Parts: sequence; structure tokens; C-alpha cells
Amino acid sequence: MASITEAQARQVRVLRKVWYRAWPTKRDYSFTFEFEGGGWRVYVNNPPPVNGFIHLLAGGGGRQFICYNPPGAASHATPVPTLSEAQAVAAMWADCVENFRDSRQFAPAPGRPQVVDRSVLNGFRAYPSL
Repeated sequence: MASITEAQARQVRVLRKVWYRAWPTKRDYSFTFEFEGGGWRVYVNNPPPVNGFIHLLAGGGGRQFICYNPPGAASHATPVPTLSEAQAVAAMWADCVENFRDSRQFAPAPGRPQVVDRSVLNGFRAYPSL
């Protein structure tokens, strides 16, 4: 796959079937990233059968997207600023869901390894780090 910049991804606007293998269970999660409202919304294509609160909000067409609420945000439905950050949100969410299924705590399982971004946007940021 050829490299893609954040600007190019925003022109495409929708990236479907982005897969992540959760830790430690190795369950595969499928996501769709859509650029809307000035940022990325992370839709979960295959939400797991979980009884309890797993930080999903209802989107259009009956789809569910990850609740994202950075510090200082007025809404739990804040779009994620960059695609790289949206990928990180998706990975963290999947790992938290897997731990929730086992421990009933929505947090990464102890010993979670650092996620290495091997995507074509590795290291790209749409704005400078603070």
C-alpha cells in the first residue's frame, strides 16, 4: 500500500475495514474511520456481545462509534483530530473492551504492551505536539 497523508485521507473521507487485533485475547476488531465534523469518527463494525457500558454512542444508520471525550471537550461525541490518533483510540478501546469482558473494568489489562503504529501514517501529525 502506498503512503497516504492526513490531507489525502481527509479527501477520501472514509476508510473501511481497518483491522486491529486486541490484546491479550487476539480478538479481531474491524473499524471504519469517517472524517466528519472536522475530525475522525471511529465506527465499530463488529461490536462484541458485551453486557455493560463499553463507551459506544449511536450513530447514523444504527451504527455505533467510539465515545471520545478529550480533556476540556464539551461532548462525548467529539471527533478525533487526526487519523493516527483515531487509530490509537480504536486500539485502546478494543483492548479495554477485552479487559472489560474478563474483569468488568473498562481499562487496558495489566501488562498491555505499547502499541506500535505500523500504519502508513506512522508518525504523521496534522498539528505540532504540545
